[in-house]
Amino acid sequence: MKVTEWLQKHTAKYCQLLIDEEIETILNKVIQHPQQIDYYVINHEQQVVGYIPLNKLANYVFAEHQPAQTRRQIFERIASGNAEELMTRHFSFCYEDEELDDITHRFIENNLKLIPVLDQDKKLISYIDIFPLIKESHNNLL
Repeated sequence: MKVTEWLQKHTAKYCQLLIDEEIETILNKVIQHPQQIDYYVINHEQQVVGYIPLNKLANYVFAEHQPAQTRRQIFERIASGNAEELMTRHFSFCYEDEELDDITHRFIENNLKLIPVLDQDKKLISYIDIFPLIKESHNNLL
């Protein structure tokens, strides 16, 4: 089965963040999309350029409750003000025309819960959540 076929059956709502959005705007968007665990950052050409994991946002929000032990940690607390500064640039993704079997292996190999689906221009189409894949595989075994 192709990724596009899977997406026709399993639509996912997602939240995109603009690369220059400030932390306050980011947090407001995240609050409106609590089901997501990764938030994809797009540039002004609508291409995905990185992502911000929910745990990184939580670390930012609760930074005052954590001891600062290294200069890097202190710098992250001071400098992280917009999506570009918070995002991770390296991430796993798939294209809409890939086989779903290949994607399931990517989930396992990289210990992922979500994989963004991009078109050939690297624009976000949707994402695939591992839970529905597990559920459907389990149902097929019964």
